[in-house]
Amino acid sequence: MAAPGHHLSWLDGIDFSHAESLAANPQLRTQAINRFYHVIKHFEADKPSRYNNDYNRPALVRLTFQYACSPESQNRFLLAFFQRLLLGMTDGDIHLDDDLHSLLFAFAEDLLFSLFVPLLAAGNQYTPQITPLTHTAIQNAQTQEELPVLSATVTAVPSHVSLMKGKEK
Repeated sequence: MAAPGHHLSWLDGIDFSHAESLAANPQLRTQAINRFYHVIKHFEADKPSRYNNDYNRPALVRLTFQYACSPESQNRFLLAFFQRLLLGMTDGDIHLDDDLHSLLFAFAEDLLFSLFVPLLAAGNQYTPQITPLTHTAIQNAQTQEELPVLSATVTAVPSHVSLMKGKEK
């Protein structure tokens, strides 16, 4: 999950071996998602004064889950969520008390400071990457036995525009 050289200590002790069972059993996954939203909605509707004029931690957790790139990522997130909050994914009572509140807020803090802040800091370091547009332009130039110097702004190549519009030549 972490890039080489990065260590997300907040993931230590999380058992991801059940991620496949969530993927294989849609009913189990649905139950876990419903429990997740039950907890999040309760604390998201909580008094804003509990946020100490800070960010909405339950919303951060909810949005991180919702914007996960794939169902597999969501499954891993659910596993981490339930394990860190000491809850069963599909069974057991959920006591929406101050202890659970503290665990949820600690989970959100871990997300923020172990995942998002480092990404934000890394975002300031720009390393030019080849884009599909420049890649297409380079390929077209190579096939024409010419390698023109590409300027910072590459004009659209008709084949690339057609591909983006869903029309193939």
